[in-house]
Amino acid sequence: MRLWTFLGLLACTALLLGPACKKDGETRPAAADAAEDDGAPPPPDPPPPLVDAQLTLDGWQFKLKVPEGFETFDGDPGVWRTKGATMTVRVGCGSPCEPDQLVAKSGDLVHGEIEGWAAELPDGSKQRPQIQKNEREEEGRYVYEVLVPAGGGLLSDPSLAGAVLLFQDGWPKYVVCEWNAVLETAPTFRPALDEACRALQVVQPGS
Repeated sequence: MRLWTFLGLLACTALLLGPACKKDGETRPAAADAAEDDGAPPPPDPPPPLVDAQLTLDGWQFKLKVPEGFETFDGDPGVWRTKGATMTVRVGCGSPCEPDQLVAKSGDLVHGEIEGWAAELPDGSKQRPQIQKNEREEEGRYVYEVLVPAGGGLLSDPSLAGAVLLFQDGWPKYVVCEWNAVLETAPTFRPALDEACRALQVVQPGS
């Protein structure tokens, strides 16, 4: 092969493969671009930071944290919302609603709260939530997390939900910090909501 023919072939090869042959920091190989465009969903948004908050509800005083960007509305104290997620602080009664041994009843209280996320089916039966986590961290505090079916707990879409229950003997009521997020937004909001509810503190019990 003559020299000029060989050099011509090299030039043509360089033109065809040039972008793929450059070093790092220059034009990326076409194969790398194809590998990134594989149809995988983008990673979820990072969880929002938490901000300190205070709440007075039915004579109870609380210190807590709330995910940034969640809004509360007049006439709906203890409820914070953003698109696809909600956090609620409320008080619930044992039976009857008077000072009682709530620690001993904690298992029943948690069971009742979890059953509240069940969905009623057309035939009258119930589709119960799937327990993802159910832990007693310490006396007076119980944490659970459930996968909620569509229609469970008045939710129209399948959701992830969780709660922290606080109870002490002598309290007339127990305290619940609960949250829910539709499955689409749960990867973003679940870590912040779980941490926020775990941070709830009772400053002054109500009557």
